[in-house]
Amino acid sequence: MTRIACWLMVAAFLQGATSLDQIKAIAEPMRGQRSPAASAEFKRLLREWSQERIGDTDSLNGDLDRAGLFCHAIACDTTQIASGYAIPVRRVAEGDWTAMITGVGIYCGTDEDATFYRGGKRVGGETSGLPPLSKLQVEFAGNLALVTGVTTSCVSAWQRVFFRLYRLDEKLTLLGTIERNINIVEPRRGQRLDPTGFTAEIPYRGIDPFATFTRPHVIRYEVDG
Repeated sequence: MTRIACWLMVAAFLQGATSLDQIKAIAEPMRGQRSPAASAEFKRLLREWSQERIGDTDSLNGDLDRAGLFCHAIACDTTQIASGYAIPVRRVAEGDWTAMITGVGIYCGTDEDATFYRGGKRVGGETSGLPPLSKLQVEFAGNLALVTGVTTSCVSAWQRVFFRLYRLDEKLTLLGTIERNINIVEPRRGQRLDPTGFTAEIPYRGIDPFATFTRPHVIRYEVDG
């Protein structure tokens, strides 16, 4: 039985508040290895630990760094060395709403979540049902929230970008998930959320059949009702 499998068995019995020691117990055996099950547990523990301090990301990230959970090697941006490490926690807030972005390193990228809170109470928003997403962004406008992320890849310039649109109500209603292919060699020009929908400008394949060149595509989605 591998060290990762042993720690997953231990994690299944852990009770009470999540601690840094519990996170390290899962993370350290993963380093340099690929283990989707361990990565999912690492991400869950990190999310649970972070939610206890949603208003203090500087102190929170300082504790993660001192615990050895951040990777400072250059190779962590592109290789499996990133597995077993966390990314810095980010916080986006608007009025009573807060989104905490947490994530862990995986082979050739990161696996990130955006969890929403209203008045300090967790209301959901994790990227369940989607492939691992990196470079997560969260925007607020009116009673809407937009989560954007791209899939990870080591071998192709073509990746998928996901847009997840929510209505901000008591239950954080998911209005839809939109998927598009993009060429990461060309910079994605971003998206703009407004109270009625969002506009995104993305590099997509042009007229040539081999997709050697790209051209910007502007897409607009509006909320009906």
